[in-house]
Amino acid sequence: MGYTEDLRSLERTGKMRMVAMIVAIASVALAAALEQPLFHWVRFLAWVAAGAFAWREAVFVKRLGRDPDFYYLRAVFFVVIAVVNLYFAVTD
Repeated sequence: MGYTEDLRSLERTGKMRMVAMIVAIASVALAAALEQPLFHWVRFLAWVAAGAFAWREAVFVKRLGRDPDFYYLRAVFFVVIAVVNLYFAVTD
């Protein structure tokens, strides 16, 4: 891949990460309003997706020659949030 292709892929992956985060945050409101435990699972999967997209962003940032440490840290943070949500999904 070339520099411009990696840059486009980085932007597209960032947008997909943001969509996954919006779904996760929206599911919090839906779970509170409708009191359905299904939304805990939706939130878990959305945070896992956000973590996967953040990890993919780190790969593209590394290909571009930049420091990807923050992106890897963000990916791990999203996965930790997903695990916490999984705990609430199982205990609910």
